[in-house]
Amino acid sequence: MENSNKFSTWVAAEIVLTPNSKERVAVLSRFIDLAVQCRKIRSWNAMMDIMVGLQHPSVKRLGSTFEGLPRSSQQAYRQLLMLSSYDKNYAAYREHLKLSKPSIPYVNLWLKDLAYMEEGNKLMPSSTSTSPAAPPVPTSASAPVPSPSSSSGNAATLSVNTYKLKCICKVFKQVLDVKVMKFKFKYVPQV
Repeated sequence: MENSNKFSTWVAAEIVLTPNSKERVAVLSRFIDLAVQCRKIRSWNAMMDIMVGLQHPSVKRLGSTFEGLPRSSQQAYRQLLMLSSYDKNYAAYREHLKLSKPSIPYVNLWLKDLAYMEEGNKLMPSSTSTSPAAPPVPTSASAPVPSPSSSSGNAATLSVNTYKLKCICKVFKQVLDVKVMKFKFKYVPQV
């Protein structure tokens, strides 16, 4: 995550620190082209990091620079914006990720998913909760487990939030699935 942040900040800094407006347009256009190429080779992590840099507030305020882009770069940028949009929890990106194998996924999104799963849901929901609101994740329908401190039939019960654990396992399975994928690149002697 730290490397992603550094990379995104570098992208934004390269654009903002270019003093000449024509050169700035060229630098911006090159980063858009680079993001397009990352998308083509399914390197979603690099593409998203570039897009985070391009959407940095210090870059977004450079309206005349974006207006100076060639039409093809403007169109590519709009497509990349739609793909990297966080609307509906990155729905467009997640859909493309399912269809593009092998790929290098956006790792920060997995970390975000895991953080929300951990922070938003208790592992062992309280059975004495008086809150009228339903928990964000349903609890297990499995049989209650007697509390170790109880010795009679009317003992307190524990329930484990198995849905939360299944969601966490799903993310880890995605990580393991990506780990075994192999890319088939062609050798390009010019590069």
